Amino acid sequence: MDELPEDVLPAGMDYSASEMEAICNDWIRILTLAMDWPHDKARDWARNQIQSAKDDPFFSHETVSWYLLPLIITDEISTQTKSMGDLRSSLDLTLESFREKMWGEISAEEIDRVRAEIRRIIDRYTA
Repeated sequence: MDELPEDVLPAGMDYSASEMEAICNDWIRILTLAMDWPHDKARDWARNQIQSAKDDPFFSHETVSWYLLPLIITDEISTQTKSMGDLRSSLDLTLESFREKMWGEISAEEIDRVRAEIRRIIDRYTA
């Protein structure tokens, strides 16, 4: 797991530094496994997102995966979707379900399955 420097972790939030580090590691793992991002890019994104979370009073009110949705729902997808709420909800549910499993033994087939499910959800709401 990646350890984040102390100056990257926010203070005074509903989460402890170790919980915030765990969230960053979840983001990194989802981005690298489910979205096929390079590790360095995922780590940099997670660190920047935590910096932004310092000033977000609603950070603890969303799922961990919710913060990844803008990376999936591009402007093009956004303009084509029939129901943004349903699209977001379906993607969030899929990513959160994957997040619950990803720290155990996870097969290449399971990774392929979540990637395919993300594509199916986007196709369902943009077709």
